[in-house]
Amino acid sequence: MLINKIKKILNKEKLFQSSSDFIKVTIDRQSVCLGDDVMSHQKQMEVSSSISLKDFIYKLQKQYIPNVESPVAIWLLQINGINICLFNQTGNSILKFNFWNKIPYDGNVVIYLKYFAQNNINEVYNTLNMNIT
Repeated sequence: MLINKIKKILNKEKLFQSSSDFIKVTIDRQSVCLGDDVMSHQKQMEVSSSISLKDFIYKLQKQYIPNVESPVAIWLLQINGINICLFNQTGNSILKFNFWNKIPYDGNVVIYLKYFAQNNINEVYNTLNMNIT
């Protein structure tokens, strides 16, 4: 049952709750290396209000997230300060979840991507869970 719920969230359910067809989001991310922190990473993006979590992450991977040499790079997706999920950069694999509801759209959606140069997803997940509870 849980696996079916996860697949439904990833593939079908809308990530955002909005009556508009498109929403504007502000995206920012953590630097991945010393030379990467010279300029701001903040960007405005317009996305479909009916986008799924899986499709949203795919869009971020293709249009925003920098290519990191290590295939074990892990990203934390935060929306309006809420930890949504962890995913790796090598595919559209979503590794862990902390979120099960649609995000209400009030005209202000702030996306932040935190970078972890680690290969132990469980360690990252456990650290995040300790900070949440």
